[in-house]
Amino acid sequence: MEVMNKNPGRCCLVLLFGWLAAGTVVAASAAGPTTRVTVDTGKLQGQIDGDVTSFKGIPFALPPVGALR
Repeated sequence: MEVMNKNPGRCCLVLLFGWLAAGTVVAASAAGPTTRVTVDTGKLQGQIDGDVTSFKGIPFALPPVGALR
């Protein structure tokens, strides 16, 4: 903390960046209505935009190879 006392401008800059980062997280979470669905492997969260509900970032399985084809 002694460094912050020697340079109050740096302290204000750190607080400003923290405040901006927190505002970005709040803005991202307030992008619009969301929905959740439960599937066999867990829960998914989607974004609702008008008549369209999208679920992004869903991991896919490995492609079927060998005897699995």
